[in-house]
Amino acid sequence: MRASVHIALPNLTKDGTDKKAKAIAKPLGLSVRGLGGEHTPIGADGTVDISPSARFCISEAEIVTALYKGIKLLKMKEEAAGRPVKTLYKADQINEAVEKIR
Repeated sequence: MRASVHIALPNLTKDGTDKKAKAIAKPLGLSVRGLGGEHTPIGADGTVDISPSARFCISEAEIVTALYKGIKLLKMKEEAAGRPVKTLYKADQINEAVEKIR
């Protein structure tokens, strides 16, 4: 299984790069990519694609947990950098998905 989340991070990407987001996501085992996948630009509004770096030997629960923790941390850093973050999925929806997998 592979899963990813698109999230707008305008404050962390205001320099036109995803370097700050990558620095936050990498220690959690997450990759940051452009909207079209690897080697594509981030969205004009700072939207990036977040997904686990691991592709093999990772369970669905581990994928959802990694995404949950990563998005939570990225939102916290984004808010600290300026303004609240706009996501496609709310935290309670992610919590529900994690509970269904357990």
